[in-house]
Amino acid sequence: MQKNQFLSGRFFVLAIIALFVFFGSQPKLVHAAIGLSSGVIPPTNLVATAGNAQATISFTASTGGGITGYTVTSSPGNITATGSSSPITVTGLTNGTTYTFTAMATNSSGQTGPLASDPSNAVTPEAPVTPAVGSILPGYTEQNPLPWETAVPQINPKTGNVATSTATTTTSAGTIVNAKYIFKRNLELGTSGRDVKELQMFLNAHGFIVAHQGPGSPGQETTYFGLFTKEALIAFQNAHKAAILAPLGLSGGTGYFGASTRAFVNATP
Repeated sequence: MQKNQFLSGRFFVLAIIALFVFFGSQPKLVHAAIGLSSGVIPPTNLVATAGNAQATISFTASTGGGITGYTVTSSPGNITATGSSSPITVTGLTNGTTYTFTAMATNSSGQTGPLASDPSNAVTPEAPVTPAVGSILPGYTEQNPLPWETAVPQINPKTGNVATSTATTTTSAGTIVNAKYIFKRNLELGTSGRDVKELQMFLNAHGFIVAHQGPGSPGQETTYFGLFTKEALIAFQNAHKAAILAPLGLSGGTGYFGASTRAFVNATP
């Protein structure tokens, strides 16, 4: 009886030794069995930047052993993306939906945790606004510009001064007289066309800045009537309330470039 107990004890000890030897030669299985160390600190300082149907998340790396990468998860949707380091881009998001993100450390066996980071800032992916080429004036292309873009100033040989052309160019959207753009079309949020760019140039030139940098800023005017153009136009209308708004019974600018505003702009040098 004592011999059987001794033998069973020896077999138990040998079995334990065999397990240690086996798992010692299979570190991935050990990681999978125990996961990440409880001492791992999750990523911190998550900052999300929205893109087109995606967001890029930067963060401060975790500290602790066994970390080989990170998994970022969106909320809502639980859409995930992985990477070995910051930043990580999460794709497949829905434009117009607001998301936050959390991040967790990952080991070589794909185990995550033990704790997720605090949520990132909220961002809303959006598709870029790209006005269609066909939305500008008929016949205009980069290779075939409109007449006033290629006009060569004539110098008076007697005085040396630049002469002003008296030619008139008429298009479906407006008329150029003496290099002054004459607007003939109503414009509003979402409108595209060369006359929108002329309106942005007019507003910028008269101190009602569409944008201080980037698209819409002086020298970078665009053919798209967006929110910045609307806000600048409202400021212009309010500054000339008596001439533009009062005849229409309005007390504040609307951001709509209609007949009253158009007439005032056309008459302004």
